[in-house]
Amino acid sequence: MAEVSQPLGTLPLEFTNNQWNYIRSDSIALLGSHVNVTSMTITEKRKSLDGAQIYVRSPISSDGNESKFVKGILLNESSNTIKIQDESISDKDLFLNNAPTNHILYLEELPKTKFYVNFTYDALHDEILYVSYLRYDLNWITRYELNLYDDTSVLTAIAKIRNDGELAVSIGRAEIIGGDINLKIPISVRQTLSNHAEAPENLKSP
Repeated sequence: MAEVSQPLGTLPLEFTNNQWNYIRSDSIALLGSHVNVTSMTITEKRKSLDGAQIYVRSPISSDGNESKFVKGILLNESSNTIKIQDESISDKDLFLNNAPTNHILYLEELPKTKFYVNFTYDALHDEILYVSYLRYDLNWITRYELNLYDDTSVLTAIAKIRNDGELAVSIGRAEIIGGDINLKIPISVRQTLSNHAEAPENLKSP
């Protein structure tokens, strides 16, 4: 898991369903030196298909051996209520209720769910604000390299970042935040170091 921080863009912030799947929603926060957040709202939206033109399998076909699809209008997406015209049945408008989903052909790609995050806040007019949240798709393994010199030592931290999500992620800058580091030397290494340290004494003449 990684904490992501990015400059606040135009509100509300928009996330696709794929992006939202990897975000911990209770970690979303608006950050700034002089910002007072009064509210935050998360809204799930998807464009309704009500009124969309479609093709639907006719309940009665002039040829019983083949399926016939007729043009219709989806009146209610939740109940799959459809208005059709099928002259093989009637010259008037007909209505289908609870039409099976696999009997419906759509003329355009089905809309996808999106999530919107909005804030109300007070802040200085020239202050740059950031949005912060935790992401499940970014994981890393930290490696440490200790270089010992005659009069100094240098400890370098290296992080191997792995993206477990489906979408590419562009990282401008990363910062490793951690606590104290305890360096432990295995017993075999300590004994080797001790033997090397005692060797000059053992080589001295009596």
